[in-house]
Amino acid sequence: MPSDYDKDAYPEPPRQTPIVDKQTTLPNPALILTKLFYYSVDLPVTTFRELVEGIHSGNKYNYYHQKFRRVPELTECTEGDYTCYYEAEMQWRRDQ
Repeated sequence: MPSDYDKDAYPEPPRQTPIVDKQTTLPNPALILTKLFYYSVDLPVTTFRELVEGIHSGNKYNYYHQKFRRVPELTECTEGDYTCYYEAEMQWRRDQ
C-alpha cells in the first residue's frame, strides 16, 4: 500500500464478522419442519424397525443347515447335461 493511504476513503474491514442477533417472535420454519418430519416419519419408522428386528433376532434361520434333495450321481447323468454334472459335483463336495 502506498504511504499516502487515505483511511477515511477506504476503512479497514472488521476483523470478524459480527453475529447478527435477530430478535423476532416468529420461530424458524426450518426447525419446525425438521421436528415435524422427525416426529411424524422418522420416529415411528425407527421404532417399528427396531421392533421387527427384535422379533427376527430370536428366529434366525441358518442357511448352512439347508437340506438339499439328492440328485443323480455323475455316472447316471446323460451325456452333455452340464446342469446334472454341476449338481452331482456339488453334491459330491457336500458329502465329503
